Amino acid sequence: MSVALYVFLGAGASERAALLHALIQRGFDPESAPFTVYASERDLADEEESVTQLQRDGQTTVVPLTGGFADGPEALPEPPDRGTILFLADGRANPVDQLEALRGWMNTHGLELARIFTVIDCALLEANAGAAPWYDACIHFSDVVLLSNRADVSKKWVREYEKRLRREALPCHIAFVKTGGAVDFPAELLFPEPRRISQFFDPDESDPALEGIEIDGEPDDEDVDSTDPQSDPYLARTEQGYRVKRLVDITRFLPA
Repeated sequence: MSVALYVFLGAGASERAALLHALIQRGFDPESAPFTVYASERDLADEEESVTQLQRDGQTTVVPLTGGFADGPEALPEPPDRGTILFLADGRANPVDQLEALRGWMNTHGLELARIFTVIDCALLEANAGAAPWYDACIHFSDVVLLSNRADVSKKWVREYEKRLRREALPCHIAFVKTGGAVDFPAELLFPEPRRISQFFDPDESDPALEGIEIDGEPDDEDVDSTDPQSDPYLARTEQGYRVKRLVDITRFLPA
């Protein structure tokens, strides 16, 4: 039985654990169980009530990560051999570094990515426009973008932000998180079909296992490997090893 891997990006305390609980209860089919949730200790503490609900359902195991995604694949635990893995990326760390480490971990254990979600904390972003580039980086890698934490946010701001996303003709789904973490049409959002801009997690066409299999889409330039970090604007590094596109530290906008 294969293991499905879902990744959830977003800032700390942005209702991601509540979203997971709602998806497990009303989105995934019964054959997707059991569920293994990986998350940083701080993120679990930020959403303690929702994490407690996750652990009560009898089909979910929550695994705290004492290290971090960006510490490299070797810092991540051995994955389960069945069910569904739900990764809550560290909401106080660089999402790009974490995704790069995650792909290494996936390759080590032969895992395939189902989908990447970005949960936008609308209240945080409305109050801190400087956080927008951080979220833009998350969206670049995402199949689904969810607007969350909107109760105290201007409806005009939410409309304008949604318009901005749709104006950019992003391939990802754009939807709203409701009270309690619920979303409309969860099965559609969970369907494992790539809808992201980045091709970093796409199958490597040079893999012998793909010999004879046609990959949909127009052929890329022969000299460009879309899975090479240097071909992605957010993953590319300078000769000195720095990211070409550096991200703001999201902790500047979060409570201490």
